[in-house]
Amino acid sequence: MSIVPTSLAARIVLASLLLGCQTAAVAQPFTASIPEVTAMVKARNDVRGLVLDVKERFNASDPEYLRAKKLYREAYGSYDAWTTVLGAGIVAGAKQDLRSDKGYKETAEAARLAGAKFSNYAESLMGPSKSLTSIVSIVTAAVDLGIKLWNNHHNAAIQDRKELADYIAGHAKWEEWEAIKPEKESPAAKSTSGTAAAGGAQQTGLPQSIPPKRWALVAGVGAYDDTSIVRLHGDDDAKDFAAALRDRAGFPGDHIVLLAGQDADDCRLAGAGRARERSAASASPSRACVADRTNLVNNLYQLARQVPEDGLFIFYFSGHGGFVDGESLLYTSDVRSGSDSYVKQQGLSAGILAEGIRSNHIKRVLIFLDACRNQLLLTKGTQEERTPPEFATGFDLEQLHADVEAFMTFFSSKEGSASYEDPRVNRSYFTAELVRALDGDPAAYDARKALTLASLIHFVQSRVKSRVEEERRANQVPDYQLRGFLADELVLARLP
Repeated sequence: MSIVPTSLAARIVLASLLLGCQTAAVAQPFTASIPEVTAMVKARNDVRGLVLDVKERFNASDPEYLRAKKLYREAYGSYDAWTTVLGAGIVAGAKQDLRSDKGYKETAEAARLAGAKFSNYAESLMGPSKSLTSIVSIVTAAVDLGIKLWNNHHNAAIQDRKELADYIAGHAKWEEWEAIKPEKESPAAKSTSGTAAAGGAQQTGLPQSIPPKRWALVAGVGAYDDTSIVRLHGDDDAKDFAAALRDRAGFPGDHIVLLAGQDADDCRLAGAGRARERSAASASPSRACVADRTNLVNNLYQLARQVPEDGLFIFYFSGHGGFVDGESLLYTSDVRSGSDSYVKQQGLSAGILAEGIRSNHIKRVLIFLDACRNQLLLTKGTQEERTPPEFATGFDLEQLHADVEAFMTFFSSKEGSASYEDPRVNRSYFTAELVRALDGDPAAYDARKALTLASLIHFVQSRVKSRVEEERRANQVPDYQLRGFLADELVLARLP
């Protein structure tokens, strides 16, 4: 009896055996069978060639070089965000119809425009002798084929969809400007360079881990000082997330500040037990570790000053939030309900968060907001409590001129939808799945047993969507903004 491998990875391995282990050809059967992936890889390689042309013709101080570099970085960030969203859609399969997904369309359009803008400019620098008029159309076509790729594979087996998403992330991704250099390998070296000769990125080992220098400010609000504001369980969410960062993501305890109402004078986790196992706050807890506006702002600036430019900063908040009179706000524990002008003077604004990041020259930032709500007097998940469309826009660090090189803002729900808590355990679905991923659920990890930023996004989006649909008969899909990070290379945790 013959056994025919059904997974994409197995078919690639079988093909390499039949070809006599010629590693340079390993990926060819896969890419040849999926034209959309071939187009994406070709676009990547052609754009890479344009970057090399610019580097060869101009000095690093030339204005043409600097403008091309700026446009490429913008295109790189937009393209990386698009491939991440596309990968998440492929993993979600039929549960997330990309054909009608507004967020996907916006991300794809941004990638298409940014890619074309760089390609047009770079081609114009090469002059008529270069004759590369096809590259813009190739980049545009690659992005436009995303829907077709999803449509052809959204009903495939889950393992095949995951492997396809991983392949796109590993082989179709663009390289950072600084990493693009002329090939200098000898023929012998090239013969053992894996899939690089077939147009894919080399996968010689695990992706790079998060920077060793990393800090986190984690805040959550349960009971508000204004008792008319509905209580949430953001304090418990924050404790769970902070513990997961320390216990599974390798954050030093003294680099994590937890503002979640715990009765303590030192809000850092160093030397303390697992935060989620600590007792609830006492009836009259110390105000030092309550997530009020003063504590949040003070700790933001104090902690941010400790993060070097090559470090990573995580900001997490769970509680009420909204968009008031042109400003996105996180409602701290001391917020009081009232008119828009009154509420706007309270809480932590996106602008203050961005200023704390900018003034301390932090370059890499991850933001997790379990706060996509706009009614102080309602609990999570009511019909009236929907995410206002401006809320996410207000937290775009690029528009806020935070002067970062890479950032992600992960929202608990898309605009127009609510965020829910699981009433059985009094925890947010969004944070629960973040913690589940960090705690080692194998479904959140890629084939290399690594929890990357990309696999975390895929896992949380699909898990939250399916759980809320099944348990609450409602719709909730986490959303995000992503710029600069190589989502499949930033590792947050690893399985043993």
